[in-house]
Amino acid sequence: MTLSLVSQTTSLTASVTPAGPLAVGDLLVTTFGNLSPGAGWTISGGPVASWNFVLASEDVGSTILTALWWGVVNTTTTSAITWTGGGGTVNGSCVSQFHSTLTGGTWTQDRYANAGGGSATSGTYPSPFATVGVEEIYVTGGIFTGTTSGSTAGMVYTNWSTYLTFVYGLNVPTTYTPPTWSAGSSVVYAYGAVTIYYLGGTPPASTAPIVMVV
Repeated sequence: MTLSLVSQTTSLTASVTPAGPLAVGDLLVTTFGNLSPGAGWTISGGPVASWNFVLASEDVGSTILTALWWGVVNTTTTSAITWTGGGGTVNGSCVSQFHSTLTGGTWTQDRYANAGGGSATSGTYPSPFATVGVEEIYVTGGIFTGTTSGSTAGMVYTNWSTYLTFVYGLNVPTTYTPPTWSAGSSVVYAYGAVTIYYLGGTPPASTAPIVMVV
């Protein structure tokens, strides 16, 4: 596997700082959740030159909100990522750092999918199509009005508060099984997912000594 998770940092506020260690060229994916949303949220800060907005997902009654952004690390000095505006209180935020052992490539957004619904006791996170199937990461962030859990092969789940989840899969194939979730009682939900791949990278040059046999 050429992709790996370097670190994952969670917060119960509207600000979160990547734990690192940072490496220029690594991928950061960040999300937040809000139980009383409003429009106009903006993101700032962090060890990236710019953020790429993926999606914002609300339930049908616009009572909960989650959103996804991604960016590429351009400095080894960490700094806080902060969300402002929008109204209400951010219930938590998360940032995950991913690394590819390939070099010289670029991170490229593939597909995304969005879902905001009514209430249910179980469900399946969105499954945007993975067109490349190698060097591809699946990421979803969700907000619920109660505690959820999940276990799907090839996916890693993080629940860092009663309401918030972050799920990722590394090197997902073009056909993959999207993660599922369940709750002990009916919950309102909103979530979105994105696939991002590392394009055009090459393996690093070997540093192994050359042995000559004469």
